[in-house]
Amino acid sequence: MISLDMRTVLFSYVITDVVSTIIIIHLWIQNKKRFEGTGYWVIDFVFQTIALLLIISRGQIPDWLSVDISSMLAVAGAIFGLIGLEKYTGLKGRYFPNILLFAIFSIIHVWFTFFNPDLALRSLNFSVAMLILFLQYSWLAIYRVPSEKRNQIIGVGFVFIAYSIVNVLRIFQFFHNRITSADYFNSGGFEILVLIIYQMLFILLTYNLILMFNKRLLSDIEVQEAAAEESQSILKAAMDCSTAGIAIADAPTGKLRYVNKAGLMIPAKSEQEIVKDIDINKYVSSWKIKHHDGTPYKPEEVPLARAVMYGETISREFVIERDTDDDRIVLANAAPVLDDSGKVKAGIVVFLDITDFKRAEEKLSHQYFTLKGLIDSTVSPIFSVDTKYCYTSFNKTHELVMKGIYDSDIGIGKSILDCMTIPGDMLKAKVNIDKALKGDHYIEEAFSGDELKTRIYFEVSHNPILNNDGEVIGVAVHAKDLTVRKRMEEELLEKVSEVERFNKTMVGRENRMIELKQEINDLCKESKHPLRYKSSVELNKDKRQK
Repeated sequence: MISLDMRTVLFSYVITDVVSTIIIIHLWIQNKKRFEGTGYWVIDFVFQTIALLLIISRGQIPDWLSVDISSMLAVAGAIFGLIGLEKYTGLKGRYFPNILLFAIFSIIHVWFTFFNPDLALRSLNFSVAMLILFLQYSWLAIYRVPSEKRNQIIGVGFVFIAYSIVNVLRIFQFFHNRITSADYFNSGGFEILVLIIYQMLFILLTYNLILMFNKRLLSDIEVQEAAAEESQSILKAAMDCSTAGIAIADAPTGKLRYVNKAGLMIPAKSEQEIVKDIDINKYVSSWKIKHHDGTPYKPEEVPLARAVMYGETISREFVIERDTDDDRIVLANAAPVLDDSGKVKAGIVVFLDITDFKRAEEKLSHQYFTLKGLIDSTVSPIFSVDTKYCYTSFNKTHELVMKGIYDSDIGIGKSILDCMTIPGDMLKAKVNIDKALKGDHYIEEAFSGDELKTRIYFEVSHNPILNNDGEVIGVAVHAKDLTVRKRMEEELLEKVSEVERFNKTMVGRENRMIELKQEINDLCKESKHPLRYKSSVELNKDKRQK
């Protein structure tokens, strides 16, 4: 039968502890950002390893190190490990009872080392303290942990049940066959067996901790690849329902991986024709991409190709030729998809069929220039402003009038009020526009300019501009030039005034002549001379007789 001494077993145990500690440190480095509490396990394993190193050095270092500090490190390490397990499982523990346990254990251990040396009582003290902690481990792993996490940690719980059983047997051994030797290295075969079992359980604990981490990782991964699958399904459904074309290509080959339904409709071809085995070199020929002038795109000019080849984010407009002669104008926005290192792993392009928009834009442009030609052809000033008094349109006549009166260069987006340099004109224009912005249609006569001779007169029509909801969004103004008519009216009034003044002068002179003739006749009467002039009655009688 092989006989083992305590030092050999301890040396083997130390090697096992060092290897296990290295493994736990490695696990901590890998998972410290992922799982809480792993750092406490590192402290536990380091403390247990140091404790064994101190024990195996007994006789070469002071007793307070090899006996007391070693045991305290073992108990403290077990407490840290328990805290780590609680944090790992998301449970909240009560730390004070175990701190109190550590204090009581330390006092008792020191007492039976220096004041009343007794190896058996020290072993009993250590076994009781560790049993209390191991039972807490077992209770946590089997009952306290949530049911969804119990499968991950149950192995650790069984290891601590085994630890608890060993410590119960050790306590039983104290009362049944108490250690009589004062030398730990000669404490008997039972202690050697306990040490071997501790070593085996320590290996099992390390294995189960690794297994616990792996199960947790697998569980998290399952929850993530499921969330990812759900997200991918949602994203694919969203892309399939998108009215914009979407295509994804791998890098660096540019091989098409996906084209949604809207993307297939633009070239009016099947997925087989424009997706399968299509890469950078086949984009142009397969999709029939060309410039507006009809020249084909080069492969490296295609936005999606530039995204996967050069990592560019690019926007371009091109034409996709259809077999039905109904070519489509497309606006494509492409961008690279980068991995964590910044390397291009794919490219995505979103492209819109803007053919109808372009045609509508062209039609609107034609209508705009037609309308502009019409309003520019009239001699009357015409313009429109928005709710902030800013120009939205004007004709050439209005531009020349504003330049002539106010020396202002008007433009779309400029405020008409800022362009009117005469305060009175500006205030009056604001009042009139405000009325129209309230929905009033009205016509009034107005003038612009301070000097009477340079003043220009208008008949101004203000009309509110409404949107489809009947909301006023601006004012259209048509001004009819009344300057010539107004000046003719002013000249006529001046002539009438002159005639009236002349008539008034002539009538006064005639009345004065009549008065003078009457005075001469009166003097003739007084001097007994014949009357010099006939009276008005006699003159009227002579006229009637004639």
